[in-house]
Amino acid sequence: MSKKLVLLFSLALWSLWFGIGNAKHLDDGSSASDVQKIKAIPISPDRGVQPSHPFTISGERFCVIQYDNDSPRWYFPGFDTGWGFAVYMDPQVCEGQDPYPFKITDVHFHLYDFAGAVWPVEIRINIRGLDKDTLCDTLCFSPERILYHQTSTIPIDSSYNTLGRPMNLDLDSLTNPISACCFDTSFFLEIIFTGGTSRPFPSLLMTDGILNFPDTCHAWFLKDGVYYEWSEVWHHPFPGCPIMRMTGYTNSVDCDPCWYWKPDNATAPSGMPDFDQYQFGDSSALDVPTAVANCLWWFNEAPEDTNPSDLIRLLSTYFDTDPESGTSVDSLQIGLGRYFTDYAFDFSEYTYTQPDFYEMADSLRSYQNIILILGFWQLDGDSWHRFGGHAVTLTGVCSESLWVGLSDPAVDGAELGWQGRAFPLGHPPHPDDDTLHNNSIYVSHEIYASDTCFIIDDDTLWRIKDFYDADTSLLSHFEGQNFQPGQMQYFHSYESSESVYTVVEYAIMICPKLTAVEEEEEIITFEDFQLFQNHPNPFNNETIIKYTLSKSCHVSLFIYNILGQKVKTLVMEYQKAGVKTVSWNGKDEKGKDLSSGIYFYQLSAGSIGKVGEITQTKRMLLLK
Repeated sequence: MSKKLVLLFSLALWSLWFGIGNAKHLDDGSSASDVQKIKAIPISPDRGVQPSHPFTISGERFCVIQYDNDSPRWYFPGFDTGWGFAVYMDPQVCEGQDPYPFKITDVHFHLYDFAGAVWPVEIRINIRGLDKDTLCDTLCFSPERILYHQTSTIPIDSSYNTLGRPMNLDLDSLTNPISACCFDTSFFLEIIFTGGTSRPFPSLLMTDGILNFPDTCHAWFLKDGVYYEWSEVWHHPFPGCPIMRMTGYTNSVDCDPCWYWKPDNATAPSGMPDFDQYQFGDSSALDVPTAVANCLWWFNEAPEDTNPSDLIRLLSTYFDTDPESGTSVDSLQIGLGRYFTDYAFDFSEYTYTQPDFYEMADSLRSYQNIILILGFWQLDGDSWHRFGGHAVTLTGVCSESLWVGLSDPAVDGAELGWQGRAFPLGHPPHPDDDTLHNNSIYVSHEIYASDTCFIIDDDTLWRIKDFYDADTSLLSHFEGQNFQPGQMQYFHSYESSESVYTVVEYAIMICPKLTAVEEEEEIITFEDFQLFQNHPNPFNNETIIKYTLSKSCHVSLFIYNILGQKVKTLVMEYQKAGVKTVSWNGKDEKGKDLSSGIYFYQLSAGSIGKVGEITQTKRMLLLK
């Protein structure tokens, strides 16, 4: 039998079994025709379904993409393995001029627990690219290749509830590469029943009312790898569309793949904690002990049975913090030494005056935690004046672009729509005493650009740009605070009409004490590592880069083009001694294929906080 006859026979059997008319098969452009459509079933009246309003976060950059009318009404109980929905998601509907890059954070949907459904149920979330469907008009797209996927098991308590709130599924933004959920174009959100759990599966809910898409084929029904245009699937009454929503941030700078963020752990499930300094109500100057508490909590170096507020109070005592004027660096150094000794913590503190951005960025990656002491300066004619200071915790860095992520004890700007990241998305607003962030799962990390060549009185300083630019009135809260010896001669009251220049005056590094062996390992020489020629070379699809380390050290491995421009970061971490292999597929940081030509790979190894002391570089040839 010819392949053509087999295909026609298979399509005929399939059409009789499934019963869907005017379906489009997007894999090869073929289509089935004119068979019975599916009937949507109304939700049982005793469920009392009400419109839902689940999103509590607002801000100029936070966006919810939804096309449903917020009225759950219909379901379809016949879902089987490989069935699901795909819904077009267009970040252009968000407010603002340019939504890209759009950073996806969460997916929201309803699962209907009709009689007979078996829990738990396994679903797969896919983010798919766009494919222009030649059978539709110019506005129509259909799902194409998978760009991101995640499989989740949904327990019964996450099914549809009487409050009418859809479930919230985090797309693992903390554990996956930060660029995995960042997109520069529209895409499709797809939910599929995987078959990893028992049948019958619960149903995704559909809305009541008319379809609100730009075109009806912006929503698709999926069965066994075949997509069917939404309007061609259903009998009347016609369900509006599946209730599937996407949340995220527009114009998100932390989509840059160069970013490093302090990872999560058992005591800090959202990365570096973000405790609030104003939770006590009796002091406006607890930023230093709060910023230090973030670091110690991440390291799990707090006295037993101590909560975050107790730790902040304890540290303020050790640091001799004045409730009005704050903490001096000298008191901080002495207090941390006493704290580590009294509680037998094997940690050390190092203070850097006028610290270097790159040294701190490399140190953050090498298991150190860092507090930055900021100074606020204004220029009056030819004279510089300092009106106050503030302490923050360094949470992330993007070395190529000199961006920094900060945990700020005084404000939670990312939750308000400032540039940054907030976890978990959709958490409730803060109570009046600002204790919500004492649960370390709640964080708000703000992002700022920086400048390493800013000059005040002939000193070259590291400056944080546009600090509090979204609300400059907050700067007045720091007047008169955190002055160091010798700085009072520069004191001047805050002038709201004058520009404020925020510089990093000190960095306080907290890290585990080195053992005698580790101290010896810290000194890196050319004999301590070797970089081999890649194999194969020349290469087409993939090549392997091998190197050896005789000592544990911080390692970076970058790919550069013939112009000396870095095109890919392969390694940037602290590594143990041994033989290492890394593969490269000839793509850049954004996953795009690079053109044929000569490329260089450079290995750098160094002491903690001194990446780049020793480097080796070799050449390779990419042929397409």
